[in-house]
Amino acid sequence: MVQKILYGAALVGLILLAGYWLLFFENKDESSVATPEAAVVQGQATYQCTDGHTVQAVFMEQGPVPVSVSGQPPTSNAFVLLYLDTAPEIRLPQVVSADGGRYANDNESLVFWIKGSGAMVLENDEQATYKNCIAVKGDSRNLPQVYLDEVERFTLRPA
Repeated sequence: MVQKILYGAALVGLILLAGYWLLFFENKDESSVATPEAAVVQGQATYQCTDGHTVQAVFMEQGPVPVSVSGQPPTSNAFVLLYLDTAPEIRLPQVVSADGGRYANDNESLVFWIKGSGAMVLENDEQATYKNCIAVKGDSRNLPQVYLDEVERFTLRPA
């Protein structure tokens, strides 16, 4: 008799569990499922560096701005898509910076830092390849040559 009661209770439990599953998971309306917001381009820049290296940066934001928590460093929904010379795209989230905009991977082995018209790329805490990078203004005539003055920090294009 006790065995029949236990089997009956187990059967009722399984039926309730199946009903709960169907009610809350299987019958969800697709429109009620949260989808991530599309990333929005906030700006872009091309930087000319010494030794002919270039950095292209596309500054983006995705999703709502995170709420600040007292006593914690601020967080951001911004990131940058970097194109170093002809290398594949690199996505770096924005991280805390005392000055300028700073973007880094998790272990900070790659850091992209901008301030004013200048930029630097740190690889393992060193400016190895991308040195003295300066923002280059857009050119509607596709002029090929860019002159870089590293001392005075400006670029020129021939007319």
